[in-house]
Amino acid sequence: MNTNEKQQFHAHWEKVRRRGIVLYVLAVAVSWGTVFAVFFRFLYVLLEQDLNLDALQAAFLSRNFLDFWGCCMLAGLLPGLLLWFFYQWQFRRMMNDE
Repeated sequence: MNTNEKQQFHAHWEKVRRRGIVLYVLAVAVSWGTVFAVFFRFLYVLLEQDLNLDALQAAFLSRNFLDFWGCCMLAGLLPGLLLWFFYQWQFRRMMNDE
């Protein structure tokens, strides 16, 4: 990283750290879980039933999809925690280098 990138990371991560780990992990879990669930459900419909509006509505407006989406968001907690600790480690390493 060059000096400008380090300063940008430092400023951004300071703001994120002030909000706390819980908000960060929940935001990552919801965003990753949603993207994962929508992408894989769309891919499933595309491969299994071809691409048509009725199949998409049935796939996304079902209780099965809500269960899958919830599981994906729960699974998103792991990447959220891993990213938090990775960025914390990177932040501390940068602070020690200065």
